[in-house]
Amino acid sequence: AERAYWDVLYERVVHGDVEATLFPLLQDLRRGVEALLSAAPRTRARFQESFDVDWLLDRHRSGSLSRQDIGSYTVYVAETVLHLQAPADVAEVAGWVEDVRRAATAPSITMQEYVPSMVTFVREASQHLRSVVRRLEDLSRHHY
Repeated sequence: AERAYWDVLYERVVHGDVEATLFPLLQDLRRGVEALLSAAPRTRARFQESFDVDWLLDRHRSGSLSRQDIGSYTVYVAETVLHLQAPADVAEVAGWVEDVRRAATAPSITMQEYVPSMVTFVREASQHLRSVVRRLEDLSRHHY
């Protein structure tokens, strides 16, 4: 069911439904990271300032959102997700970050090819964030 969900979202974006599909996903991703950063108010505030989905949406609506803008944001969010990981998960997530970085800077990937891949990026980022939550839940069970 989860795979079908992500496949439907991907297809929607491929067929041009970027605003109603991709931007809510990015907002959800932002909220997830913010929740995990709730114990670090300065870092959370910096993340909120740096990952401004409303600014991205405004740029999208005006037609001024560049491939470089999107690539920079994906790398920033991926690196933030990496910094949230437990040491045991860092190597795996670092490999994912490298893949994100490569795709974000690949000159051969057009905007129309890259934008649908953002659905996959959000899915993978969400999976990595879930592993952070699981580790935190495990820690809380062992400490109480």
